[in-house]
Amino acid sequence: SSDVMGALYDRGEYDMAAFLRNGSHVADISQIVFDADVDFTVLDRYTIPSDFSYDDIIGFAIEEAVDDVAVFFRNGSFILDLTVNNLSQQIDFDDSIRRFTLPAGFNISNAVGVEYDEGSGDAAIFFRNGSYVSDPSHTPLDGDISFTNVHVYTIPSGLSYDDIIGFGYTHTSDDVGA
Repeated sequence: SSDVMGALYDRGEYDMAAFLRNGSHVADISQIVFDADVDFTVLDRYTIPSDFSYDDIIGFAIEEAVDDVAVFFRNGSFILDLTVNNLSQQIDFDDSIRRFTLPAGFNISNAVGVEYDEGSGDAAIFFRNGSYVSDPSHTPLDGDISFTNVHVYTIPSGLSYDDIIGFGYTHTSDDVGA
């Protein structure tokens, strides 16, 4: 396991943040491209309701156009902060609790990441068994999500799905990385 619970990149603000298990997040507020060193100079907190656990986080998503940030949990819910101007501020996930559903046969305890593409409205949850589920028409981020489409992903031979700790998606080049 990792103490990094997820990361986000806001290309409109050039902010990058990594969210830690202890409720803090670090941010680089001048990350224009990924072909440069990342300098996490800002340290702040993110909060979740008291009846939720930081240990149950499976990932984060951002809808840059409207400054919405979401945190996804193993209990089938996600919580939004609808007032995030940039990733270098305290983020309070308390604006609205939404639900997501998975197809039959999927175990949320095997989830390793969440991705969202606001341009297409695609939302996805990735699992350690080489599969992921998607909702290809989820816009905006602030409604319940029904992950109904099932897909597979592959990794090079010699690597293990069990070693994956997260996923990343670049909106401009449509690349996914584990």
